[in-house]
Amino acid sequence: MQNSSLLSNRKRMKICVYEEVDNAVLKWMTCIRNNNLPISGSLIKEKAIYFAQKFGFIDFRASSGWLDKFKSRHNVVFKVICGESADVQENDCDTWKLNVFPKLIEKFNPKDIFNADETGLFFKCLPNKTLTFKNDKCFGGKHSKERVTLMVCSNMTGTEKQKLLIIGISKNPRCFKGIKSLETNYDFNKKAWMTSLIFEKWLLDIDQKMSQENRKIILFVDNCTAHPRTLSTKLKSVTLAYFPPNTTSKLQPMDQGIINNLKVYYRKRILNKVISNLEQRTTITLRDCISVVSKAWRSDVTSETIKKCFFKAGFTNENVETDIEIPDVQREWELVHCDGVTLKDYLKIDEDIAVYESPTEESIVEEVRKKENPDEFEEEDDEEEHAVEQSKLTEEDILIALSVVRNGFRQEANVPD
Repeated sequence: MQNSSLLSNRKRMKICVYEEVDNAVLKWMTCIRNNNLPISGSLIKEKAIYFAQKFGFIDFRASSGWLDKFKSRHNVVFKVICGESADVQENDCDTWKLNVFPKLIEKFNPKDIFNADETGLFFKCLPNKTLTFKNDKCFGGKHSKERVTLMVCSNMTGTEKQKLLIIGISKNPRCFKGIKSLETNYDFNKKAWMTSLIFEKWLLDIDQKMSQENRKIILFVDNCTAHPRTLSTKLKSVTLAYFPPNTTSKLQPMDQGIINNLKVYYRKRILNKVISNLEQRTTITLRDCISVVSKAWRSDVTSETIKKCFFKAGFTNENVETDIEIPDVQREWELVHCDGVTLKDYLKIDEDIAVYESPTEESIVEEVRKKENPDEFEEEDDEEEHAVEQSKLTEEDILIALSVVRNGFRQEANVPD
Protein backbone atom coordinates (compact mmCIF):
# COMPACT_ATOMS: atom_id res chain seq x y z
CA MET A 1 0.00 0.00 0.00
CA GLN A 2 2.86 2.36 0.93
CA ASN A 3 4.83 1.46 -2.21
CA SER A 4 1.75 2.13 -4.33
CA SER A 5 1.39 5.58 -2.75
CA LEU A 6 5.05 6.37 -3.41
CA LEU A 7 4.72 5.36 -7.06
CA SER A 8 1.62 7.51 -7.37
CA ASN A 9 3.43 10.53 -5.93
CA ARG A 10 6.42 9.97 -8.24
CA LYS A 11 4.08 9.75 -11.20
CA ARG A 12 2.44 13.04 -10.30
CA MET A 13 5.80 14.74 -9.93
CA LYS A 14 6.90 13.40 -13.30
CA ILE A 15 3.71 14.59 -14.94
CA CYS A 16 4.06 18.19 -13.73
CA VAL A 17 7.63 19.20 -12.92
CA TYR A 18 7.07 22.91 -13.50
CA GLU A 19 3.92 23.32 -11.41
CA GLU A 20 4.27 27.12 -11.07
CA VAL A 21 4.38 27.46 -14.86
CA ASP A 22 1.33 25.21 -15.18
CA ASN A 23 -0.65 27.27 -12.67
CA ALA A 24 0.33 30.59 -14.22
CA VAL A 25 -0.54 29.50 -17.78
CA LEU A 26 -3.85 28.09 -16.60
CA LYS A 27 -4.72 31.34 -14.80
CA TRP A 28 -3.76 33.37 -17.87
CA MET A 29 -5.93 31.12 -20.06
CA THR A 30 -8.86 31.58 -17.68
CA CYS A 31 -8.61 35.37 -18.08
CA ILE A 32 -8.48 35.08 -21.87
CA ARG A 33 -11.43 32.66 -22.01
CA ASN A 34 -13.54 34.87 -19.74
CA ASN A 35 -13.06 37.66 -22.28
CA ASN A 36 -14.08 35.29 -25.10
CA LEU A 37 -10.76 35.71 -26.93
CA PRO A 38 -9.19 33.01 -29.11
CA ILE A 39 -6.23 30.94 -27.86
CA SER A 40 -3.78 28.96 -29.99
CA GLY A 41 -1.24 26.32 -29.05
CA SER A 42 1.67 28.54 -30.12
CA LEU A 43 0.36 31.37 -27.92
CA ILE A 44 0.16 29.04 -24.91
CA LYS A 45 3.75 27.92 -25.49
CA GLU A 46 4.89 31.54 -25.77
CA LYS A 47 3.24 32.43 -22.46
CA ALA A 48 4.67 29.30 -20.81
CA ILE A 49 8.20 30.39 -21.78
CA TYR A 50 7.50 33.87 -20.38
CA PHE A 51 6.27 32.52 -17.03
CA ALA A 52 9.11 29.99 -16.81
CA GLN A 53 11.63 32.82 -17.16
CA LYS A 54 9.85 34.78 -14.43
CA PHE A 55 10.04 31.78 -12.09
CA GLY A 56 13.72 31.21 -12.93
CA PHE A 57 13.28 27.88 -14.77
CA ILE A 58 16.05 28.33 -17.34
CA ASP A 59 15.86 24.67 -18.47
CA PHE A 60 12.13 24.81 -19.31
CA ARG A 61 11.21 23.99 -22.92
CA ALA A 62 7.72 24.66 -24.23
CA SER A 63 7.79 21.72 -26.63
CA SER A 64 4.85 20.17 -28.43
CA GLY A 65 5.10 17.30 -25.95
CA TRP A 66 4.78 19.71 -23.02
CA LEU A 67 1.75 21.34 -24.66
CA ASP A 68 0.03 17.97 -25.21
CA LYS A 69 0.57 17.01 -21.57
CA PHE A 70 -0.64 20.43 -20.38
CA LYS A 71 -3.82 20.08 -22.45
CA SER A 72 -4.37 16.58 -21.11
CA ARG A 73 -3.79 17.59 -17.48
CA HIS A 74 -6.29 20.44 -17.68
CA ASN A 75 -8.72 19.07 -20.26
CA VAL A 76 -8.00 21.91 -22.68
CA VAL A 77 -9.81 21.74 -26.01
CA PHE A 78 -9.40 24.39 -28.70
CA LYS A 79 -12.72 25.50 -30.16
CA VAL A 80 -13.52 27.91 -32.96
CA ILE A 81 -15.22 31.11 -31.85
CA CYS A 82 -18.01 31.68 -34.35
CA GLY A 83 -18.58 35.41 -34.46
CA GLU A 84 -20.54 37.17 -31.72
CA SER A 85 -23.90 35.44 -32.02
CA ALA A 86 -23.61 33.85 -28.57
CA ASP A 87 -22.72 37.18 -26.97
CA VAL A 88 -25.61 38.94 -28.67
CA GLN A 89 -28.06 36.32 -27.39
CA GLU A 90 -26.64 36.29 -23.86
CA ASN A 91 -26.44 40.05 -23.61
CA ASP A 92 -30.15 40.29 -24.19
CA CYS A 93 -31.50 40.19 -20.64
CA ASP A 94 -34.99 39.20 -21.69
CA THR A 95 -33.72 36.34 -23.85
CA TRP A 96 -31.51 35.07 -21.04
CA LYS A 97 -34.35 35.20 -18.52
CA LEU A 98 -36.72 33.47 -20.94
CA ASN A 99 -34.48 30.76 -22.42
CA VAL A 100 -31.44 30.24 -20.20
CA PHE A 101 -32.41 31.05 -16.63
CA PRO A 102 -35.38 28.61 -16.28
CA LYS A 103 -33.21 25.66 -17.32
CA LEU A 104 -30.53 26.62 -14.80
CA ILE A 105 -32.87 26.69 -11.80
CA GLU A 106 -35.40 23.98 -12.72
CA LYS A 107 -33.86 21.39 -10.36
CA PHE A 108 -33.44 23.76 -7.39
CA ASN A 109 -35.80 24.86 -4.64
CA PRO A 110 -36.02 28.65 -4.03
CA LYS A 111 -34.10 28.29 -0.75
CA ASP A 112 -31.20 26.72 -2.70
CA ILE A 113 -30.85 29.54 -5.25
CA PHE A 114 -28.12 32.01 -4.20
CA ASN A 115 -26.50 35.18 -5.47
CA ALA A 116 -23.14 36.60 -4.37
CA ASP A 117 -21.47 39.88 -5.28
CA GLU A 118 -18.60 42.08 -4.16
CA THR A 119 -18.76 45.74 -3.18
CA GLY A 120 -16.16 48.23 -2.00
CA LEU A 121 -16.51 50.10 1.28
CA PHE A 122 -14.63 53.19 2.48
CA PHE A 123 -15.08 51.98 6.02
CA LYS A 124 -13.17 54.84 7.70
CA CYS A 125 -14.90 57.64 5.82
CA LEU A 126 -16.74 60.07 8.13
CA PRO A 127 -18.88 63.03 6.97
CA ASN A 128 -16.01 65.54 7.29
CA LYS A 129 -13.88 63.45 4.89
CA THR A 130 -16.53 62.83 2.24
CA LEU A 131 -15.25 65.39 -0.27
CA THR A 132 -11.76 63.85 -0.07
CA PHE A 133 -13.10 60.47 -1.20
CA LYS A 134 -15.75 61.66 -3.66
CA ASN A 135 -15.38 60.17 -7.17
CA ASP A 136 -12.35 58.07 -6.13
CA LYS A 137 -12.66 54.63 -7.72
CA CYS A 138 -9.66 53.55 -5.60
CA PHE A 139 -7.61 51.49 -8.01
CA GLY A 140 -4.76 51.91 -5.53
CA GLY A 141 -2.88 54.75 -3.91
CA LYS A 142 -3.47 56.72 -0.74
CA HIS A 143 -7.05 55.53 -0.12
CA SER A 144 -6.30 51.81 -0.38
CA LYS A 145 -5.79 51.70 3.39
CA GLU A 146 -9.20 53.26 3.93
CA ARG A 147 -11.23 50.61 2.11
CA VAL A 148 -12.22 46.98 2.21
CA THR A 149 -14.05 44.71 -0.21
CA LEU A 150 -17.15 42.86 0.98
CA MET A 151 -18.52 39.63 -0.47
CA VAL A 152 -22.27 39.56 0.17
CA CYS A 153 -24.23 36.33 -0.39
CA SER A 154 -27.82 35.24 0.28
CA ASN A 155 -30.47 32.85 -1.01
CA MET A 156 -33.56 34.17 -2.79
CA THR A 157 -35.94 33.56 0.12
CA GLY A 158 -33.82 35.73 2.40
CA THR A 159 -33.69 32.96 4.98
CA GLU A 160 -30.00 32.20 4.57
CA LYS A 161 -27.57 35.10 4.65
CA GLN A 162 -24.04 33.73 4.39
CA LYS A 163 -21.42 35.17 6.74
CA LEU A 164 -19.84 38.21 5.09
CA LEU A 165 -16.33 37.98 3.68
CA ILE A 166 -14.21 41.09 4.26
CA ILE A 167 -10.97 41.62 2.32
CA GLY A 168 -8.44 44.03 3.81
CA ILE A 169 -4.77 44.82 3.20
CA SER A 170 -3.12 43.27 6.28
CA LYS A 171 -2.84 39.64 7.33
CA ASN A 172 -2.72 40.47 11.05
CA PRO A 173 -4.05 43.99 11.68
CA ARG A 174 -3.10 45.32 15.10
CA CYS A 175 -6.72 45.88 15.99
CA PHE A 176 -7.23 42.09 15.80
CA LYS A 177 -4.79 41.55 18.68
CA GLY A 178 -6.40 39.49 21.43
CA ILE A 179 -9.46 38.71 19.29
CA LYS A 180 -10.18 34.96 19.19
CA SER A 181 -12.88 35.08 16.51
CA LEU A 182 -14.48 37.57 14.13
CA GLU A 183 -18.10 38.07 13.16
CA THR A 184 -17.15 37.80 9.47
CA ASN A 185 -14.69 35.83 7.38
CA TYR A 186 -11.50 37.75 6.64
CA ASP A 187 -8.83 37.64 3.93
CA PHE A 188 -6.27 40.07 2.60
CA ASN A 189 -4.07 41.30 -0.23
CA LYS A 190 -2.14 44.51 -0.76
CA LYS A 191 -5.02 46.24 -2.60
CA ALA A 192 -7.94 44.78 -0.60
CA TRP A 193 -9.43 43.40 -3.82
CA MET A 194 -11.15 40.15 -4.66
CA THR A 195 -8.80 37.75 -6.46
CA SER A 196 -9.46 34.37 -8.03
CA LEU A 197 -7.45 32.77 -5.21
CA ILE A 198 -9.59 34.35 -2.47
CA PHE A 199 -12.79 33.57 -4.38
CA GLU A 200 -11.74 29.93 -4.75
CA LYS A 201 -11.06 29.62 -1.02
CA TRP A 202 -14.41 31.24 -0.14
CA LEU A 203 -16.34 29.14 -2.66
CA LEU A 204 -14.79 25.83 -1.54
CA ASP A 205 -15.81 26.65 2.03
CA ILE A 206 -19.40 27.17 0.87
CA ASP A 207 -19.23 23.91 -1.10
CA GLN A 208 -17.96 22.00 1.94
CA LYS A 209 -20.70 23.46 4.11
CA MET A 210 -23.41 22.40 1.63
CA SER A 211 -21.89 18.93 1.33
CA GLN A 212 -22.05 18.53 5.10
CA GLU A 213 -25.72 19.53 4.99
CA ASN A 214 -26.32 17.12 2.09
CA ARG A 215 -27.60 19.96 -0.08
CA LYS A 216 -27.24 20.99 -3.70
CA ILE A 217 -27.38 24.71 -4.47
CA ILE A 218 -26.88 26.99 -7.45
CA LEU A 219 -24.86 30.18 -7.01
CA PHE A 220 -25.11 33.08 -9.48
CA VAL A 221 -22.10 35.39 -9.82
CA ASP A 222 -21.03 38.02 -12.32
CA ASN A 223 -18.79 37.27 -15.26
CA CYS A 224 -15.31 38.53 -14.26
CA THR A 225 -11.75 37.25 -14.08
CA ALA A 226 -11.91 36.95 -10.27
CA HIS A 227 -14.60 34.26 -10.72
CA PRO A 228 -12.86 31.69 -12.96
CA ARG A 229 -15.12 29.15 -14.69
CA THR A 230 -12.54 26.41 -14.16
CA LEU A 231 -13.56 26.24 -10.47
CA SER A 232 -16.70 24.31 -11.43
CA THR A 233 -14.66 21.11 -11.69
CA LYS A 234 -13.68 21.36 -8.00
CA LEU A 235 -17.24 21.69 -6.68
CA LYS A 236 -19.41 18.86 -5.37
CA SER A 237 -22.50 20.60 -4.01
CA VAL A 238 -22.46 24.03 -5.65
CA THR A 239 -23.41 24.67 -9.26
CA LEU A 240 -21.71 27.87 -10.39
CA ALA A 241 -23.78 29.98 -12.81
CA TYR A 242 -22.77 33.22 -14.54
CA PHE A 243 -24.75 36.24 -15.64
CA PRO A 244 -24.12 37.36 -19.22
CA PRO A 245 -21.46 40.10 -19.50
CA ASN A 246 -22.58 43.67 -18.76
CA THR A 247 -26.04 42.71 -17.50
CA THR A 248 -25.60 42.58 -13.73
CA SER A 249 -27.19 46.01 -13.19
CA LYS A 250 -30.47 44.43 -14.31
CA LEU A 251 -30.10 40.72 -13.55
CA GLN A 252 -28.15 40.57 -10.31
CA PRO A 253 -30.34 40.67 -7.15
CA MET A 254 -27.54 42.13 -5.01
CA ASP A 255 -27.47 45.16 -7.33
CA GLN A 256 -31.22 45.72 -7.03
CA GLY A 257 -30.92 47.11 -3.50
CA ILE A 258 -29.48 44.49 -1.13
CA ILE A 259 -25.94 45.87 -1.10
CA ASN A 260 -27.15 49.47 -1.01
CA ASN A 261 -29.41 48.62 1.94
CA LEU A 262 -26.47 47.06 3.80
CA LYS A 263 -24.16 50.02 3.23
CA VAL A 264 -26.73 52.63 4.26
CA TYR A 265 -27.39 50.73 7.50
CA TYR A 266 -23.61 50.59 8.04
CA ARG A 267 -23.35 54.38 7.62
CA LYS A 268 -26.32 54.90 9.94
CA ARG A 269 -24.63 52.86 12.67
CA ILE A 270 -21.33 54.68 12.15
CA LEU A 271 -23.05 58.08 12.44
CA ASN A 272 -24.64 56.99 15.71
CA LYS A 273 -21.16 55.99 16.92
CA VAL A 274 -19.91 59.49 16.10
CA ILE A 275 -22.88 61.12 17.89
CA SER A 276 -22.37 59.04 21.04
CA ASN A 277 -18.66 59.89 21.16
CA LEU A 278 -18.62 63.65 20.60
CA GLU A 279 -16.14 64.44 23.37
CA GLN A 280 -13.43 62.42 21.63
CA ARG A 281 -12.10 62.16 18.11
CA THR A 282 -13.86 59.24 16.42
CA THR A 283 -11.60 56.73 14.68
CA ILE A 284 -13.01 53.74 12.83
CA THR A 285 -10.71 50.72 12.84
CA LEU A 286 -11.05 47.61 10.75
CA ARG A 287 -12.24 45.82 13.89
CA ASP A 288 -15.02 48.41 14.28
CA CYS A 289 -15.95 47.98 10.63
CA ILE A 290 -16.27 44.20 10.94
CA SER A 291 -18.45 44.48 14.03
CA VAL A 292 -20.72 47.20 12.62
CA VAL A 293 -21.18 45.82 9.11
CA SER A 294 -21.86 42.34 10.50
CA LYS A 295 -24.62 43.73 12.75
CA ALA A 296 -26.08 45.64 9.82
CA TRP A 297 -26.13 42.45 7.70
CA ARG A 298 -27.53 40.16 10.39
CA SER A 299 -30.02 42.51 12.04
CA ASP A 300 -30.92 45.36 9.67
CA VAL A 301 -31.15 43.88 6.16
CA THR A 302 -34.42 41.96 6.24
CA SER A 303 -35.49 38.82 4.41
CA GLU A 304 -38.32 40.86 2.85
CA THR A 305 -35.81 43.26 1.31
CA ILE A 306 -33.82 40.34 -0.10
CA LYS A 307 -36.93 38.66 -1.57
CA LYS A 308 -38.00 41.93 -3.22
CA CYS A 309 -34.59 42.34 -4.84
CA PHE A 310 -34.59 38.79 -6.24
CA PHE A 311 -38.09 39.43 -7.61
CA LYS A 312 -36.98 42.75 -9.14
CA ALA A 313 -34.14 40.89 -10.90
CA GLY A 314 -36.64 38.43 -12.40
CA PHE A 315 -35.74 35.40 -10.29
CA THR A 316 -39.33 34.63 -9.36
CA ASN A 317 -42.81 35.11 -10.79
CA GLU A 318 -44.29 35.28 -7.31
CA ASN A 319 -46.23 38.50 -6.77
CA VAL A 320 -43.95 40.53 -4.49
CA GLU A 321 -43.99 44.25 -3.70
CA THR A 322 -40.91 45.83 -5.25
CA ASP A 323 -40.81 48.95 -3.05
CA ILE A 324 -37.57 48.51 -1.11
CA GLU A 325 -37.42 50.32 2.20
CA ILE A 326 -34.48 52.72 2.40
CA PRO A 327 -33.12 53.27 5.91
CA ASP A 328 -33.85 56.75 7.28
CA VAL A 329 -30.58 58.49 8.15
CA GLN A 330 -31.88 62.05 8.12
CA ARG A 331 -31.91 62.56 11.92
CA GLU A 332 -28.31 61.39 12.30
CA TRP A 333 -27.18 63.44 9.32
CA GLU A 334 -28.68 66.67 10.66
CA LEU A 335 -26.60 66.25 13.81
CA VAL A 336 -23.23 65.60 12.18
CA HIS A 337 -23.37 66.93 8.61
CA CYS A 338 -20.63 69.18 7.25
CA ASP A 339 -20.96 72.24 5.02
CA GLY A 340 -20.62 71.47 1.32
CA VAL A 341 -21.45 67.77 1.75
CA THR A 342 -24.86 66.25 1.05
CA LEU A 343 -26.31 63.11 2.59
CA LYS A 344 -26.41 61.57 -0.89
CA ASP A 345 -22.67 62.26 -1.30
CA TYR A 346 -21.96 60.47 1.95
CA LEU A 347 -24.16 57.45 1.29
CA LYS A 348 -22.91 56.96 -2.28
CA ILE A 349 -19.25 57.67 -1.58
CA ASP A 350 -18.01 54.19 -2.50
CA GLU A 351 -20.62 53.26 -5.10
CA ASP A 352 -18.16 52.73 -7.96
CA ILE A 353 -14.85 51.79 -6.36
CA ALA A 354 -12.96 48.87 -7.88
CA VAL A 355 -13.37 45.46 -6.23
CA TYR A 356 -11.21 43.34 -8.55
CA GLU A 357 -8.73 43.84 -11.35
CA SER A 358 -8.08 42.14 -14.64
CA PRO A 359 -4.85 40.29 -13.83
CA THR A 360 -1.66 41.27 -15.62
CA GLU A 361 1.08 38.79 -16.34
CA GLU A 362 3.10 40.24 -13.45
CA SER A 363 0.19 39.90 -11.01
CA ILE A 364 -0.36 36.30 -12.14
CA VAL A 365 3.28 35.51 -11.32
CA GLU A 366 2.90 37.15 -7.89
CA GLU A 367 -0.33 35.31 -7.13
CA VAL A 368 1.14 31.91 -8.07
CA ARG A 369 4.19 32.61 -5.92
CA LYS A 370 1.93 33.60 -3.05
CA LYS A 371 -0.04 30.37 -3.39
CA GLU A 372 3.14 28.28 -3.38
CA ASN A 373 4.83 30.22 -0.54
CA PRO A 374 2.18 32.15 1.43
CA ASP A 375 4.49 33.00 4.35
CA GLU A 376 6.72 35.09 2.09
CA PHE A 377 3.86 37.41 1.20
CA GLU A 378 2.54 38.44 4.61
CA GLU A 379 1.44 42.05 4.57
CA GLU A 380 2.96 44.28 7.23
CA ASP A 381 0.69 45.73 9.87
CA ASP A 382 -0.55 49.21 9.10
CA GLU A 383 0.68 51.41 11.93
CA GLU A 384 -1.40 54.39 10.88
CA GLU A 385 -4.62 52.44 10.46
CA HIS A 386 -4.64 50.60 13.76
CA ALA A 387 -2.82 52.83 16.22
CA VAL A 388 -5.02 54.11 19.01
CA GLU A 389 -5.55 57.83 18.69
CA GLN A 390 -4.22 59.56 21.82
CA SER A 391 -3.67 63.02 20.36
CA LYS A 392 -5.49 66.14 21.50
CA LEU A 393 -8.49 67.39 19.59
CA THR A 394 -7.61 69.56 16.61
CA GLU A 395 -9.31 72.83 15.78
CA GLU A 396 -11.25 71.01 13.05
CA ASP A 397 -12.47 68.38 15.55
CA ILE A 398 -13.65 71.10 17.96
CA LEU A 399 -15.53 72.95 15.20
CA ILE A 400 -17.25 69.72 14.11
CA ALA A 401 -18.27 68.94 17.71
CA LEU A 402 -19.63 72.48 18.20
CA SER A 403 -21.58 72.15 14.94
CA VAL A 404 -23.16 68.92 16.16
CA VAL A 405 -24.13 70.47 19.50
CA ARG A 406 -25.53 73.58 17.76
CA ASN A 407 -27.63 71.44 15.40
CA GLY A 408 -28.88 69.47 18.38
CA PHE A 409 -30.04 72.62 20.16
CA ARG A 410 -31.77 73.80 16.98
CA GLN A 411 -33.66 70.51 16.70
CA GLU A 412 -34.58 70.71 20.40
CA ALA A 413 -35.90 74.26 19.95
CA ASN A 414 -38.09 73.21 17.03
CA VAL A 415 -39.70 70.32 18.93
CA PRO A 416 -43.23 71.33 20.04
CA ASP A 417 -44.10 71.03 23.75
